Amino acid sequence: MISVDFLNRIAKMRQESRNRRLAATASGLTTSSPIIKKTVGTRPGAYARSTPTDINVVVYDPNTGKAYPNPAAARTAGVMRFTFNMPPGMKIDWSYWDRFKQPEPEPVKTDDITPSDVTLPFEPTKVEPLEYPGGTGGVTPAGDDDDGPPGIDYTNTDPAYWKDIAANRADEVWIPNLEKTGLAQTVGKVAKAAGVRAVEGSNFASNDPSKTRKNIVVARRDRMGVLPGKPGYDPNTFESDR
Repeated sequence: MISVDFLNRIAKMRQESRNRRLAATASGLTTSSPIIKKTVGTRPGAYARSTPTDINVVVYDPNTGKAYPNPAAARTAGVMRFTFNMPPGMKIDWSYWDRFKQPEPEPVKTDDITPSDVTLPFEPTKVEPLEYPGGTGGVTPAGDDDDGPPGIDYTNTDPAYWKDIAANRADEVWIPNLEKTGLAQTVGKVAKAAGVRAVEGSNFASNDPSKTRKNIVVARRDRMGVLPGKPGYDPNTFESDR
């Protein structure tokens, strides 16, 4: 059992400790020391002036099942307790949007048009082969008198044959055929020596002295008659002499 003397000693020790703390506090204060007062802040919070806004989504009246485009429209209609979720087990009333319906457009008037016959008359035209007046001006095919004069034989190396051509049928001669390489070189030399001369600016020969004429240039074309420097010219496509 605790004695009364022990309790008195404990109380005395506590009193002495309290007195020492008070003395230490009093000794730290001076007349020049500022007195710092703690104040409670008066600045409003970050959301103090914010106004709650509605989420612009469709809401529903849980009592009638009517839908509204947003909470503001529901409040305007007098529905204060609305729900954002579709009420279960209720048929939703979408009549709010009936005011936005547009009238059906009037049918467009159309007129039936019967097209007239636009078939154009067509008669095939027979194309006649190109013929040169008097049988001159080009290479004529071989044939009888009804087909015109006989064609020129560009393989004939007989000087008498080409002398007759130069005198009587020079304007039927196609000069490029005498300027090719290969066998045409031999024929060209014979025709040139027989007096066959080309018309200046033309691919035909002529014995008309009133026309400006020039000599045949033997072997200046390839086997196909293409001049050097022209598209398709091939100096290696020579005919062999026969």
